[in-house]
Amino acid sequence: MVAFPSCCARDDWFLASEEGEVLVVAVGDSVEILARNELAEAIKATPAIAGNTLYVRTLGNLIAIRESD
Repeated sequence: MVAFPSCCARDDWFLASEEGEVLVVAVGDSVEILARNELAEAIKATPAIAGNTLYVRTLGNLIAIRESD
């Protein structure tokens, strides 16, 4: 995975790849992958965070990702 623009919320980094993968990585003394989201399309934009939702723009869709209740 080659990571492109990322964003940070709390102590977590959200990394998106052009291949359509979004990683949530914990920031701390060590690196820990908290979540891996495989999307069906390429990502060419920086993810954005609003409230508790991560928005990812793929080539054909705007996808909202959030923790389940």
